[in-house]
Amino acid sequence: MIPYGLLVLVSGIIGYARRGSTASLARGASSGVVLLLTGFLGLKAFEKRRNSYVALVLETLPFVAAKLHQQKSHELNQPMLVQNLLTV
Repeated sequence: MIPYGLLVLVSGIIGYARRGSTASLARGASSGVVLLLTGFLGLKAFEKRRNSYVALVLETLPFVAAKLHQQKSHELNQPMLVQNLLTV
């Protein structure tokens, strides 16, 4: 989750830098930070040879949010590229 969290965070920053999109920055930063946090929690739990159910629940939040956004975009007939990128 840590590399994916960094990728999402950086992509939000790039979206803001290229287009000035505060929505891209907000979504990328919030999802990236949550994924980084869950990666860190999962890593610490793995070191202790335990499961981190908090990390498991938090890992699903950005994906659920992306899926809900995808459904909303589909209803608004936005381009498929946007929908496909959000579910990757």
